[in-house]
Amino acid sequence: MKSFRLYAEFAAMLSVAGLIIGIVVWQLGYFQRDRQWTIATGDPDGNYHQLGQQLAALLNEKLGPQHEFRLLTSAGSAENVELLDRGEADFAFVQSNADASEHVRMISGLYDEVLHVLVRADLTEPNEQVSLELLENLENVSLGPQGSGTSQVAKMLLDHFEVPLKSPPLRLATADLKQKFAAGELDAAFVLSAPGSAATDELMDDGNVRLVSLGDGPLSGSAADGFATLHPRFKPELLPARLYGRRPQAPAQTIGVSALLVASDAAEFNVVRQVTRRLFSHRNQLVVGEETPLTLSQEDASVRLSIPFHPGAEAFYHRENPSFLVVYAEVIALGITVAVGLWSLIRLFVHWLADVKKERIDQLYREVRAAAQLTGGDRLNALRAIHEQAFDQLMGEKLVANESFVIFHDYLLNEIDRAERVQQLG
Repeated sequence: MKSFRLYAEFAAMLSVAGLIIGIVVWQLGYFQRDRQWTIATGDPDGNYHQLGQQLAALLNEKLGPQHEFRLLTSAGSAENVELLDRGEADFAFVQSNADASEHVRMISGLYDEVLHVLVRADLTEPNEQVSLELLENLENVSLGPQGSGTSQVAKMLLDHFEVPLKSPPLRLATADLKQKFAAGELDAAFVLSAPGSAATDELMDDGNVRLVSLGDGPLSGSAADGFATLHPRFKPELLPARLYGRRPQAPAQTIGVSALLVASDAAEFNVVRQVTRRLFSHRNQLVVGEETPLTLSQEDASVRLSIPFHPGAEAFYHRENPSFLVVYAEVIALGITVAVGLWSLIRLFVHWLADVKKERIDQLYREVRAAAQLTGGDRLNALRAIHEQAFDQLMGEKLVANESFVIFHDYLLNEIDRAERVQQLG
């Protein structure tokens, strides 16, 4: 009986302690383990990979050695989504026009990227605006690497403006464009990059290429605005005159997207929260290209995109809100009160059960004493009946075979033995 009581009390105490510890551990996020995390970037010479190198170095410094972040190069945004889906990447850089799957979760917008449609200068009229329709007559047009966000945007733009290409498109990386333009092996190319980036600045530097403009006049109501209205993941953009030194000589209308940092929905809550925290607290150390700073944004992405935020990122953004313990203090207090109440009920039941069984032993003692007052065969029969009754109650679990029962049983056997001797002498 004593061991059962101790077990019941220990189980109740363990339940209460488990409830409290579980809440605290879940809130503080102690369930972390050593792990390697993969960030999908893009072309080794592109902005995504360079930014990824900076981010991985920062995260390894701040979160290592428990967590190690490594880079995985890719064709770009579209392939990065596939890598997340296949579980080959945990984090990735993508463009806001990417067809994100149900496994992709938003962390933050990083910076704006604008589409540069470049045409070899000797194929244009010097004083005329270069239009997209010119590409219909060109042989060698690069849409960007297969699986890149640039390739997706270029195809959408050509389809929207009904500009068919004369020949199958080339799939050149940005780093190869300047040489191909200079050699006359490339007529036009699509480049999606941050305004004023080093890659596009290098392409525009020697005057061998010109920018295509999707229209002229104000952006509102322009062809670029019409494209963005039909495709809300894009924004109409204006590349201002002389953005790249002497070029362009006139503003060029184009479209833009947002570069995003996203995560797999399987990425750990607390790791994503820490990544988001480090991204924002060290934003001044992270630059695009040579000097373009990040323009981190959570609102821009959430308004225009259908990608839900990762809970870890949301926890960082809502860090000023009351904590879980504060918000649910009354519920937690009620839970603890209920648990303590259950514990008390269990203890009361255990004590009541012990008292009931003790009363049965006491009643048997009284019956033995009464039987001992009888004489002759009545005495022995009464004692034997009590012995049978005691074992029936023991088998029916109305009594416990503990020390009290053993003492009673010895006492009863002594009385039976005495009654048998008296009967034999009589």
